[in-house]
Order: sequence, then C-alpha cells, then structure tokens
Amino acid sequence: MADEKIFVVDRVVTKPGCARTFVDRYIAEYVPGGRGRGMTLDRILVSPPVWSDDETNVVTIMW
Repeated sequence: MADEKIFVVDRVVTKPGCARTFVDRYIAEYVPGGRGRGMTLDRILVSPPVWSDDETNVVTIMW
C-alpha cells in the first residue's frame, strides 16, 4: 500500500477575465501549503488555453 498514489483533481470554472488572477493566487497561496502537507503539484491546465477577458476558463489542477 505504501507505493500507491492518490491523485487530487481540482476543477474550477472562473468568472470571465479572472482565470489568470485565480491561477496566480492559487500558486502563491495554496500551493505552498499543499507542498507542506507532502503533496506534489503535477500540472495546471487552463482551457481554453488563452487568458480571455470576456470568457470563462476551466482551470484543472492535478496533485
């Protein structure tokens, strides 16, 4: 059992124009605490892969 991995996936739909701010704050404020609890950040995906002022983005974070 010690070799088993648990994956945590956070999926957030941001308000239009807020994806970049959300990702920046997540990295600055949440990631350090997650790492402190032994979590390893695998990736952050933004869809569509463009910072848009007029559309929502889906941010998927995998630990």
